[in-house]
Amino acid sequence: MGSQGLRVLLDVLRLPEIQLVAVCDVNRGSSDYLDWGPDELRNKVRMVLQDSTWGATLPGPTAGREVAQGIVNEFYAKQAGKTSYNGCAAYEDFRELLAKEKDLDAVIVSTPDLGMRRLQSPPCEREGMSIARSRWRIACGSVARWFV
Repeated sequence: MGSQGLRVLLDVLRLPEIQLVAVCDVNRGSSDYLDWGPDELRNKVRMVLQDSTWGATLPGPTAGREVAQGIVNEFYAKQAGKTSYNGCAAYEDFRELLAKEKDLDAVIVSTPDLGMRRLQSPPCEREGMSIARSRWRIACGSVARWFV
């Protein structure tokens, strides 16, 4: 999950009626993403997690599927007053995510415009899906690199 997908994920985490259950990206994790300002992404993660030390040893703006998974799990662990939480899966391939996560009510695809224009049928479509906001379970991810 790239930096923009991570920004969306951080906003969604703060919605109590939504539960994130999976993240997806071909990038496991790296610290070479763009920031909108000095330490912008790191500070947003710190604010959402209420952890002023998050990412202190990272060399730059950091994102990726394992980074996003760790953020989701840490957020939900803190919400539950526990030391750990393992309810968020991480996938390298969106096709595997869609095959294994059968109980999804919605999918957020965070991808550059170019990636979506090349898709004939976006992988996040689900015919007949009705969404009750109180029971959303969402998988966030970026699929652009599969199609560019």
